[in-house]
Amino acid sequence: MSVIARAELLLEKILPASTVKSLQNLKARLPLRLPQAPPVAVMYVNDGTTRSFVGINNFYSFLLADETTEAVAELQFFAPSGERALVHAVPLQHFGARAVDVAAVFAHHGIAATHGIVAVQITPRHPRRIVYRELGRVFSQFFVFYEGHGSVAQVHPLSQIGPQPAGEPFESSQLITTTGLAELEVLQYNPSTQRRRIEHRLLDATTRDVVARSTVALAGLGTCRTRFRLADLVRVPDQLLFATDRLPSANSKPMLRRCFASGVSTMSHA
Repeated sequence: MSVIARAELLLEKILPASTVKSLQNLKARLPLRLPQAPPVAVMYVNDGTTRSFVGINNFYSFLLADETTEAVAELQFFAPSGERALVHAVPLQHFGARAVDVAAVFAHHGIAATHGIVAVQITPRHPRRIVYRELGRVFSQFFVFYEGHGSVAQVHPLSQIGPQPAGEPFESSQLITTTGLAELEVLQYNPSTQRRRIEHRLLDATTRDVVARSTVALAGLGTCRTRFRLADLVRVPDQLLFATDRLPSANSKPMLRRCFASGVSTMSHA
């Protein structure tokens, strides 16, 4: 319980009921800061082959179109080790949108991270305006676009960064057809601040036998890339399933990139 909450409880005990009611009415009219969830996160890739673009928009303009709102998007970039590499602020005009080129930003700041977490918090420039209370607790949604080998992909974030318990075992509902497939890459991130050890698995979709597995250790706020090359498998079923013994947090499902022999790739959440 916060100091303010304790003080409120104490005042309720020692002040007359009418005075408490008057103070509660006054508090309701005070310009309190907009309540926000922790920054929302997903993974970027910046390895010279695949480029990432963080797509952000001033969603306050769409939720409260009659309220002219300028906002600031704060992007936190983390290295694979979980260390914070950069904090980058992007102004957003009313109804504004931006695409942040991770490669360009990193080149400007001399950062060499090839992949990691990007976490975003979008805040109005005047977050204490009463009109924002109508929104309740705000989650800053955004998208990340990936480009490489002539292919593009788009994903949205699923998790918030910060302390949180480990997730449950996970099995994707996707059926992965192996025809023409050369490699399956697992892009895994850990939005919690605790170290995690998890096992990625490929299952035969028919028999459910494990045909490949790889154990990875993830630092808090860290990332990893697991590559399953089909040429290395003892047996290649017609269809595969992806699974983990647990997720780093409740909803931190990895992204699966399917790389085909033709050079084309596709990517989505697992």
